[in-house]
Amino acid sequence: MLITPRPGTDRQNLLDALRTVHTAASNERGLGHSSAYQRLLSYLEWATRSAQLLRNQISVEDLSALVLTKRHDTLLDGVGHLAGTQQQRLVNLLVDQELAERIETLEAAIDLLRSLMTRWDGQELFVVADSACRPASTSGCCSRSRWSTSWTA
Repeated sequence: MLITPRPGTDRQNLLDALRTVHTAASNERGLGHSSAYQRLLSYLEWATRSAQLLRNQISVEDLSALVLTKRHDTLLDGVGHLAGTQQQRLVNLLVDQELAERIETLEAAIDLLRSLMTRWDGQELFVVADSACRPASTSGCCSRSRWSTSWTA
């Protein structure tokens, strides 16, 4: 996934932040919780902390694709009524699927950013052609004064 850093964002800091969020998501997925509701709350806490870490570094659209997805919004909306024992299996499945997809998306973003950093590492030289100047004619029919902005024939 190609992400759009905000202007002025240091690419190494962004890569480190993405790795931190990815590691936290992997850890969250592997944690054992006493209940599905506890797992849901822990996932929502991960999402909030991850969004806080990334929000000043990437665009809002990328933040929505990486962390704050539609499923996140659905789980956040269901916090009050997903606490019962009847919904535990559903909650566990939804949270597990969401974390698995977030991990996969974060891995893709990290890999692409790392490859672009390697590809564009080093010094770049830029050349700008000056179109205000033309080569002097060999016949001497065109001339330009040092102080003039136009050609005379």
